[in-house]
Amino acid sequence: MLTVKQEKFVINVFKGMTQRDAYVDAYHPGYSIEAVDANASRLASNDKVLTRLAELQGEVVSVAVSTVRERKEKLSQIANGELRTPATPKEAIMAITELNKMDRVYVDMPVQDNRSITIIVSNEEAKLLTEGIKGFGIWHGRDKRD
Repeated sequence: MLTVKQEKFVINVFKGMTQRDAYVDAYHPGYSIEAVDANASRLASNDKVLTRLAELQGEVVSVAVSTVRERKEKLSQIANGELRTPATPKEAIMAITELNKMDRVYVDMPVQDNRSITIIVSNEEAKLLTEGIKGFGIWHGRDKRD
């Protein structure tokens, strides 16, 4: 049986928090980061904690055994206009988009960002400050004019 704080730690880790953040949220310690990390690591390797985390993960897996297949079937029905007569064009496109994401159709597609920034400076000091921004990589190699 876990303590309330241990259970909160497990749930936090299960939800995706780092061990450090989960420990801080559950225990609210006043320790150094090093001590927090050591305690969180020790707690994360505790047999009772590991067992509870496995239980939570098992519950999710058992609930989601056929979820992917069922979602694909529902989305296909929407895309084909079978689920509701007829599916609106927007619903069909959204369903096809979701199916494509599930099948990782979009994984290797490059993302293009054509945004640009125009900065108008009114004096020499502002110009010097603006020039300093270039050093932080904001310009991404685009238009490095003086």
